[in-house]
Amino acid sequence: MLTKNQSSPLQTILLVDDDSADNIMHRRLLERMNVAENIQDFLYAEDALTYLGTPEGKNTSLIFLDIKMPRMNGFEFLDELIKMEDNPDDLPIIVMLSTSHPNWDDNASRKYPLIKHFFTKPLTEEFVTDILQNIE
Repeated sequence: MLTKNQSSPLQTILLVDDDSADNIMHRRLLERMNVAENIQDFLYAEDALTYLGTPEGKNTSLIFLDIKMPRMNGFEFLDELIKMEDNPDDLPIIVMLSTSHPNWDDNASRKYPLIKHFFTKPLTEEFVTDILQNIE
């Protein structure tokens, strides 16, 4: 389901979350809503970074990023993502996800202006619609 502000699906959405059940649930929601031509999910942030470095990965419009993950957390992922891109305007939109109410502080928002939203999992149709309306 596309919003009135969005005429066509996004190119690619990434789900980066170490919980495979969350990835499956979020993928099904996004597919049902028909919001992207391609949805990729990754259990490890490093694998998502590798994908983003490929030609296919350059088509990523939006990333749903878990905060707490093993090996590399969401903020460490963002640090590496920023290093990969010469032009910050070419970075995908980031939506941070958490299982608990996230503590968003002004320092984090200044350091990572590409983060557009924080949501408590799971994603809902209402959350996704809100995000898409604010992209355009």
